[in-house]
Amino acid sequence: MMIKEKRALCNKMSKLAKQNNWHDRLGSGGYARKEEEWQKDDDTLIAQGKDPLLSKSEAQIANMIKKIEALMNDGKFESC
Repeated sequence: MMIKEKRALCNKMSKLAKQNNWHDRLGSGGYARKEEEWQKDDDTLIAQGKDPLLSKSEAQIANMIKKIEALMNDGKFESC
């Protein structure tokens, strides 16, 4: 590939990367390394007698409610 072609490809890929709003944030180890961490978290919750799936869902729902309330207080979101 010539330098001009490489530069054009680089620019094209750069524009595509900028369109990605949801970066994975898994780090250099990727999914495989995080999977071990997630399993340890689940084992800890099970040892405490909690259902890992429900515990995570409750936290996510609570965060979503807080964000919606904040938006409603700022006037950026109106309820039905």
